[in-house]
Amino acid sequence: MAKAEIKTAGYQSIRDLMEANWIFIELRSSMGSPWGRLEVGEDPRVYWSHEPNSRTLEITVELKGDDGDLDVGSSGPVEFGQSGLYLADTGGDELSSNTFTSVTLEVEEDQLVVKHRVEVPVVV
Repeated sequence: MAKAEIKTAGYQSIRDLMEANWIFIELRSSMGSPWGRLEVGEDPRVYWSHEPNSRTLEITVELKGDDGDLDVGSSGPVEFGQSGLYLADTGGDELSSNTFTSVTLEVEEDQLVVKHRVEVPVVV
């Protein structure tokens, strides 16, 4: 039986669906302990940052040590090293995972920028 080929427009449709639905990014420590999930479009620190019609989708997260939900000045250092994409703000299956060089926010002036990239289709 022959396999059907996905055309360029089909891959764009898949990317459009992902961009509309894969909108929760979970940040975790390098050991996998969840810090929390942020929503694209609802939290100004989280946004799609790829070029239109790009094969690689990219979510960017920008955090600062003095952000209210971090407040490293009062609560102490927070370390990050992983991210994952989800369909919901709690629970559910992880759709994409990313590991990055561990970063610790220790003082209010510290900043973290995470770029979570998903390539569709994957080119090997």
